[in-house]
Amino acid sequence: SQLLKETRRTTPLKRGIGDVEADAPPATSAIEPPSTDEKQPRSEAELPAETKVRRGALPKHFQILQEQFEALDVVLSAYRGRRSEPYFDALIGDVEGVSKHTFKLQQLQQILSVFPNSFHLRYVTFEDPVKGKQSRLRISQPDLSGEPGFTPNSLLSSRLDELRHRLSARVAEAHHAFLLARFPAQAGKPREMWHPEFRLADVPAPAL
Repeated sequence: SQLLKETRRTTPLKRGIGDVEADAPPATSAIEPPSTDEKQPRSEAELPAETKVRRGALPKHFQILQEQFEALDVVLSAYRGRRSEPYFDALIGDVEGVSKHTFKLQQLQQILSVFPNSFHLRYVTFEDPVKGKQSRLRISQPDLSGEPGFTPNSLLSSRLDELRHRLSARVAEAHHAFLLARFPAQAGKPREMWHPEFRLADVPAPAL
């Protein structure tokens, strides 16, 4: 597709998540008393690097939403270059081709839940000779022409950064709620890593 020639990809955030397993207690004998130097459970600081997830890492479903946002922005930029405002259902295939993920109205609603006004939507009503009165959804980027000195790519990057910041803030809120519920004494402490028992996969998806 001609639209995809202007596609710009950024490297998705990478993260590694390992499950933390407690050390198994040493075997004891009915004759010999337990060893007094039994190894104590490791502190959070002693956990191996592969079990730690750096603060700022996103859950998979947020990474997918980020890639869909980026793809939609790139596709709409191509339409904008042609001075065209497309119907939403007409560009779904292009967005899915760029992002490699299924993209429907539900994902667009989630994006707008996280980043309101990042896209403009309006329904257009028309008369179909067979079906009668019909409505279709048009979608466009907000007016970005009033920002001097920015190239299209820098505008796309800044919008992507803003979405990533908003998604990270949601993960941080979920992590704070987790600490308050499980480890309240740690809730106010600055951290470079998410708590090893905090599951990114449990962060709720944006509401519709």
